Amino acid sequence: WQQQHKGKLKQQLHNPGSQQMMTQQSQQTNLSQMTQPNENGEATSAAAAATPPSNKAPTIIYASRTHSQLSQVVRELRNTRYRPKHAILGSRDHMCIHPKVNPTIAKAKGSVNANDKKSSSDVNHGCSKLNKERKCVYRNNLDDSSGKGGSGCSSSTNFGPGHEQPILDMEDLVSMGKQQKLCPFYHTRSLIKDAEIIFVPYNYLFDPDARSTTLAEVDFANAVLIFDEAHNLEEFASESSSFDLTSADVAGCVGEVQRALQYLQVNPDMGNEGLKDNMLRLKSIFLRFEQYLLEGIAQPRAGQKVASDGAASHPGEFIFDLLKEGGGITHKNNGIFISFVREVSEFIMEFKGNTSSATPKLDHFAACTKKVFGTGTNLLA
Repeated sequence: WQQQHKGKLKQQLHNPGSQQMMTQQSQQTNLSQMTQPNENGEATSAAAAATPPSNKAPTIIYASRTHSQLSQVVRELRNTRYRPKHAILGSRDHMCIHPKVNPTIAKAKGSVNANDKKSSSDVNHGCSKLNKERKCVYRNNLDDSSGKGGSGCSSSTNFGPGHEQPILDMEDLVSMGKQQKLCPFYHTRSLIKDAEIIFVPYNYLFDPDARSTTLAEVDFANAVLIFDEAHNLEEFASESSSFDLTSADVAGCVGEVQRALQYLQVNPDMGNEGLKDNMLRLKSIFLRFEQYLLEGIAQPRAGQKVASDGAASHPGEFIFDLLKEGGGITHKNNGIFISFVREVSEFIMEFKGNTSSATPKLDHFAACTKKVFGTGTNLLA
């Protein structure tokens, strides 16, 4: 972990694969008074859900760094005579076809302009909001098709008993989704349970959230993992557990919570019991953390090294002291803190009535906190 003299923080935690999934408990410090949201941020270890050994052949999980590399491997598979049951997983950025959520993919090539580009956070938030309200026609069509005994595909791509599953890369899946008005993102996830081969980006294996949700049905005790270009793993592991957090980010969090308070004042009926008090406490936490970055962090500490330009470096475990002393965020209460930040973001989205993320700074702070405590990330690629 390194601190730049202008207040820029950079955290590097090594060996993310060894990070433990923490079961969240009741809050302490000034978080202890918060009303716990419905989503309490609890995570369970994949090992706890392990099933007894079976006679089923091992599932092959093929991981690559980029989506384009995965599509290339799928196209090579199509050139063979092998037609296994498979699933190719990609991000909503690449597979969401809703025109309001992800116009870059939804529109035809050549008709996309600069204003159509949305961030990954916006795409993820937009998708979640529409699905929560059951307003995504593509997901609804997919669920209706699956509920009638189908696989989420029409006769041209159906692969029930006696049918081979066609080998489709991401572009093929997106094209199929547009033609049949079905969601390719959730369609591919419906294939995981019975898949013999699963194609995934690296981060689906590195992220505890992904392993416990998207890949929850995979028996990793009976799986073979293949990493394409495995020499990239060390660099990817370092990058996936690193982040930048600046004083401007913390100030932005204060501003976003303040905006939520203003929206709640305009329409108090939208908030649940205790929401205003929780918002005030959350604002207080960020103000305290901002002050700590300016003053408290400058105090000399054991193991600290100061460079000639004034930048200071600390042992990696210092990041835990930073969050505890600066904001009262610990192993025990970080899950509740993160889930509450998410609730504030959803409250603003509901008030504004759109599908774009309204709290990019809060989202970033929550993602950084989750990386520190090894509980995954909210915005999956």
